[in-house]
Amino acid sequence: MRESFSPKPLQMLEEISRVQNPNIANILNVYFHEERLIIVSEYLDVSLLDLQFNRLPPEEWEIATIVSEIINAMAYLLKMFPGFEIHIDSVRLSLQGDVKLVHDMHYQSSPAEYDPQPQYNSEFLVGILEVLMQYGTSCGRGWSPEAMEFSLIQASDSLSPFMEHVFLTKSVSSSKLIPRVRLATQILSCQGSSGGIQWLPDANLQPLHG
Repeated sequence: MRESFSPKPLQMLEEISRVQNPNIANILNVYFHEERLIIVSEYLDVSLLDLQFNRLPPEEWEIATIVSEIINAMAYLLKMFPGFEIHIDSVRLSLQGDVKLVHDMHYQSSPAEYDPQPQYNSEFLVGILEVLMQYGTSCGRGWSPEAMEFSLIQASDSLSPFMEHVFLTKSVSSSKLIPRVRLATQILSCQGSSGGIQWLPDANLQPLHG
């Protein structure tokens, strides 16, 4: 549940109702009270940062799949909501492997005309890649040339250099991420019940396979 402020509540409600994309969290309900919008979104089990890459480094197909899903959402948002704000915590996953962006709309009451400024560019993807690749890969051979080239794409106002890169051909159905998400939820559950014990890498943990 998220709270926002809007000088144009009817306009905002109309715009929010148009959010329909498989990679964007569904809005279940919207409440308007005293110039405040209360947005209730679907529940997604874990964030990108919960996926335990420090315990089990990703394979390239995992990175390609996650980035492909994020790009799909970003391309839609660039078109529909250029003022839509996203950050690393906006990326969440379900137990079914769905990768979605959670909308974080901030509308503030102001006497001035509401005029959102575009904030999107591929800098967000550069940050995502840093998170996904910082612990290396589970492949003993290291990163492929395609992965290295993909990780070196410079941030710009266009998603095209990422969308058109051959590395994304490694992406698969996001349902293949289910074992990774389940591992994350199990570890989070254990951490919650054990008073915040820090988990260390487990030598018996086996790599995921696409």
